[in-house]
Amino acid sequence: ANSDFAKFFDQLMQRSNFNETNGIIIGNEVSRIFSEIILQAIDNEVLEELKKYGYEMSVDYDIKRYLDDYLIFASKDSVLEKIFSVLESKLRFYKLHLNESKTVKSERPFITGVTRAKLQTGEAISWLFNTVFEFKDGKAIEVRKPGKIKRKFIDKVMAAAFQDKKAYAVMCGYVIAALHNKFLEVASGKYYVHENFPDVRNALLILLDIAFHLFNVSSTSNNSVKLCSICNILHTLYKERSPEEVDALVLEVRSLIKEFFESCVVTQRENSSNFFVPIEFANLLCVSSSMGSEYLLSPKKVKEVFGLDSLKSSANNYIDQEDCFDYFNIMAVLFYIKNHEEYNQIRSEITKEINKRLTRIDRVSFDARICFLLLDSMSCPYIDIKNRKSWALKLEKVLYGRALSTEESAHFLEQLVTNRWFVCWDDQIVLDGLASKNNLLFGY
Repeated sequence: ANSDFAKFFDQLMQRSNFNETNGIIIGNEVSRIFSEIILQAIDNEVLEELKKYGYEMSVDYDIKRYLDDYLIFASKDSVLEKIFSVLESKLRFYKLHLNESKTVKSERPFITGVTRAKLQTGEAISWLFNTVFEFKDGKAIEVRKPGKIKRKFIDKVMAAAFQDKKAYAVMCGYVIAALHNKFLEVASGKYYVHENFPDVRNALLILLDIAFHLFNVSSTSNNSVKLCSICNILHTLYKERSPEEVDALVLEVRSLIKEFFESCVVTQRENSSNFFVPIEFANLLCVSSSMGSEYLLSPKKVKEVFGLDSLKSSANNYIDQEDCFDYFNIMAVLFYIKNHEEYNQIRSEITKEINKRLTRIDRVSFDARICFLLLDSMSCPYIDIKNRKSWALKLEKVLYGRALSTEESAHFLEQLVTNRWFVCWDDQIVLDGLASKNNLLFGY
């Protein structure tokens, strides 16, 4: 029975990989099960082989494995070398190899470059907070020379990470998380912010500027959610404590976002052959759009950022090309431009692009991209209802094989339009999602 199952499982993996016998499909749970079966067999073979040399587990050595990452501990160099040799041999039998570029040998006390950088960065964060949140007799002292403070702090973080080229990006995420926590503390009422908001305001703007600077270095999805939350917290504080300066804050946030989208980080992505708007960029744009209609990107810049020219050329590939990201680009740009009049031409162009991709609406029951695009376009309040009615009528015929009665058709349309499918179009719900650390636009 075991042999029959092994044969069946092996055939299943081959058929999932164009009948290739070398390698397995990555990313799905079945592949993880398959790889774990192989690696556990290797684990047992390594242990048995090492017993032949008189080496005992948990006495002479210890091996820890998480997925395909190994940690090997040994009492002597000679033991370590033998373990490494045996492991390489057993892996090679399955046509697997250790990655030499990721292999690191360390001696006690164990401390990585990232750990060392984190300790020093923690000291820099303490210095920053003590500097910008300085109080005397219960009153905040106004922060002076914000540019100098920012430069000094960034220098401290860079100095902490200079010995490890990967550490700086990690430290950027570490600092953004610390800044986010500080904004949460401020929002909860610490630092006398409610009584002395004008005095604390400059400190908050310095932290905001630093967060954007570091996001430029490490623009990950997790960092983008925290940065968006920082913007939202600050926006709320201004509305509550200094409403006359809300416009100035929004202008500052939009300026920082504009600088980010004009940076080389974004330009490199825009120039790639398979253009798409990453989740982390979409998050930033969504929170910017949700703060109001003033100071939005120009229509020309929106076309560049969202790759609208690329959308026009990829319509024919939407179904056939596995890595086509048009759905994400379309939804993100619709959320950003909303019903603002200056984007009427863009909205019209996007609607035409959706129409092109829904010509194969008959695939809706088994093609996820058609399904996602159709349902989220139907619920999008920024698309003309005439277009949505047209798509609903086509869907009726696909699902029911006929046109519905007037009453049935109206009810069908209402269900499609009013339901929340995959994208949430409500600004407030989107911003509230920051509290649960979700991606703003695409919550799945």
